[in-house]
Amino acid sequence: IEDPSQARILVEDSGQGMDLATIKEIWLEPGADHRELQRIKGQRSEKFHRLPIGEKGVGRFASHKLGRSIEMVTKREGHSEIIVRIDWDTLIEGHRYLSDAGIEIEERSPKVFKGGRTGTLITISGLRHKWTRGDIRRLYRSINSISSPYDRKHGFTVNFVMKPDKGWTDGLLSAEDAAALAMFFYEFTITGEKLTYKYEFRPLPAILNKAGRQPAVGLQPRIVEKSIATLEYFTMERNSEGKKTKRAIKADLTGFGIGPISGNILAFDRDREILPLYPDQTGLAEFLDQNGGIRVYRDGIRVYNYGEQGNDWLGLDERRVQVPKRRLSNNIVLGEVRLQLESSTALVEKTNREGFVENTAQHEFRGAVLAAIIQFEKE
Repeated sequence: IEDPSQARILVEDSGQGMDLATIKEIWLEPGADHRELQRIKGQRSEKFHRLPIGEKGVGRFASHKLGRSIEMVTKREGHSEIIVRIDWDTLIEGHRYLSDAGIEIEERSPKVFKGGRTGTLITISGLRHKWTRGDIRRLYRSINSISSPYDRKHGFTVNFVMKPDKGWTDGLLSAEDAAALAMFFYEFTITGEKLTYKYEFRPLPAILNKAGRQPAVGLQPRIVEKSIATLEYFTMERNSEGKKTKRAIKADLTGFGIGPISGNILAFDRDREILPLYPDQTGLAEFLDQNGGIRVYRDGIRVYNYGEQGNDWLGLDERRVQVPKRRLSNNIVLGEVRLQLESSTALVEKTNREGFVENTAQHEFRGAVLAAIIQFEKE
């Protein structure tokens, strides 16, 4: 945009929207336990039948960090279209407490959500940050990782549009492009007291060509499918000093309040002899450096900050330093771990939405996922 002061961020969804009562009694009340109670009761949304992700409604205020002026238009079926306007330059003038400041709310006939449409549109202006090409590219990657590509039943589609289009996202390797370059594939499920997995090795065509018509043993494509109930994780645990001790009772994810865990992991070989054989080695290396790691999704929606740069929640990088040729690290894997919200109630998200509270369930969850990854490393 020619005039940066006129730049805006628009976020629109096609959900069920809100009515006036919901806005006044819940949306404008920080810390309300409305969502938490809905989740405890198993109350799903009317339109897409999803359980609520948040608990205290703090996340809605994130938009205010982006800009000084917020306008929200929302429409619920059978109700008027509602507009809420919040201007921080006006609010902070002459008001010592936020509760003393007035918020503008308007009811009207639909102008945005016409023809029976419902949903919410948030427009953020007076941006507090000057967005650069690098910022936009990072945002593009982050936005597209919100919803799990493997769990379309619970997830949703994200469309990222920049106007005018300066081509700042051109040339970015997509998750699909990167997946097509992977050589090692792993799908796993941990249910109760059992790990089931499928491992597949697909050598790059360039590697097979380099090896000749009859590739050496070890370069042949390979598929392994197993179900293991004797995994060490189920019978052994680490104490507070990090030493392994025998469990008094065999581990069971259901008993921990975690429920079944499933996941998909893709792995790549960045050895200096192998990396040049990839069709787009520069693009792949950049993509893995910025997106590598194991993410966590619950009911198809990402749980932050797992899988972000610098968040080595499984200790993969530290383990690889110790045994570099036999262990995985964050910059050579693209993975996701999936949970069901309804059966993982013992895993509680932190208020700042940066991972789970570090309780017993979180400790067991981490241990179970790491056990599955160790089996991948063995294959």
